[in-house]
Amino acid sequence: MTHAQLFGHYSLCHVAEPGGDGQCPICQRVCRRGHGFESFAKHLCAKHQPENADADGDGFISKRELHGAMASTAATSTKSKKNLKSQFMADAAAVDFRSPYVAYAWLVVRRPSDGKYLMVLESAATPGCGGKPCYWLPAGKVDPGETLVEAAVRCCARDTHVTVEPKGLLRVMLEPTEKKTVRAILYAEPAAGCDDPAVTCPKSCPDFHSVGACWVDLDDLAELHETEFRHPDPPVLFPAVESGALVPQSLDHAAWHDLERTVAELTSTDDDGARARLIPPVWDQIVRAYRALAVHAATTVAPAMGIQMH
Repeated sequence: MTHAQLFGHYSLCHVAEPGGDGQCPICQRVCRRGHGFESFAKHLCAKHQPENADADGDGFISKRELHGAMASTAATSTKSKKNLKSQFMADAAAVDFRSPYVAYAWLVVRRPSDGKYLMVLESAATPGCGGKPCYWLPAGKVDPGETLVEAAVRCCARDTHVTVEPKGLLRVMLEPTEKKTVRAILYAEPAAGCDDPAVTCPKSCPDFHSVGACWVDLDDLAELHETEFRHPDPPVLFPAVESGALVPQSLDHAAWHDLERTVAELTSTDDDGARARLIPPVWDQIVRAYRALAVHAATTVAPAMGIQMH
């Protein structure tokens, strides 16, 4: 099996499994499950994606692109053991002991044409899934220099293959520790021209990011057991939005724009102290502008809503 074939085979056939501990057959790195370690699935996705696999540069590898990558490297040897000592030394030298700033964007995506909501079936290796696929919201971490809205759109396309347009803010949370992590829950709908259920067909081919995605109504949601969710956010948020108990607030506000600029700046800087200077004044603006939606969340559960943290 070649490097690309291993990548393709694992992403298609094994992301719904917990995976085992062991060495990567490509670079010999030891991979383990559990907090503080890197699983083999995460390692393979991050370190061994076939070159030029994402041919169209849209941020995820389609079935066509994966097939092309696997075919183009059919003659390449899977294992490359030459000069492992130099490789290990390079890996050690690349370890970054700083704590880069992180922020997360979550999405509640509703399709107006039929009132259904979009859910992701997370891969078994996703933290919080307990070694089995679980349902959750489209969500992801902000990339360096990216805004929360940009991250939300990118991660939703990657995990569900549905292009969306964020319409408003449902909740914004600040972790009151030295990390000062921001988590925003945005309301979104399929992008213009994509509301037709025949057009917004969600992801059905698994990869390292998710097993798939689906549109559900509240009756569908009620049929799922609580253990089938990564965190119980969909059964909390979807009914709240549907009933009008949780109403999206406008993103066209100076406080939100300032937060977006600050997150983009912090995720692209090497200055660990910048978050302590920049976040507090911006958060004060957010609290004043979105008083009912802004909360400090020091634990894994946000106050009042029972919202689980990423």
